[in-house]
Amino acid sequence: MFRRLWPFFNKHKDDYFLVFATSTSSNKVAHIKANPKVSVYYCDSESGRGLTLIGDAVIEAGMALKEAIWDPAWTRYYPRGISDPAFTVVSLKPTMARYYYNLEHCDFKI
Repeated sequence: MFRRLWPFFNKHKDDYFLVFATSTSSNKVAHIKANPKVSVYYCDSESGRGLTLIGDAVIEAGMALKEAIWDPAWTRYYPRGISDPAFTVVSLKPTMARYYYNLEHCDFKI
């Protein structure tokens, strides 16, 4: 699978580009349609380090990204495959980030 993804994501190796697969009927899709401003938080609970990525989410309409991330095991949720209307891909190319460590934080633009 990695070889299939590499050509697509290699061009994003330095911009923190994130992709999420979800159900079209999910609350998050409705929220993004109403207001695309989102944040995603990653945390290492052992070290206490965290990173929040902030930007505008995009509901991807094209097939290229869907094809790049599609996993055949997902047909149990999306029986019509990549073109199933219930299958939605959301992307985020963050514009800001906040790094947390030791009760301190540092903000930076991406």
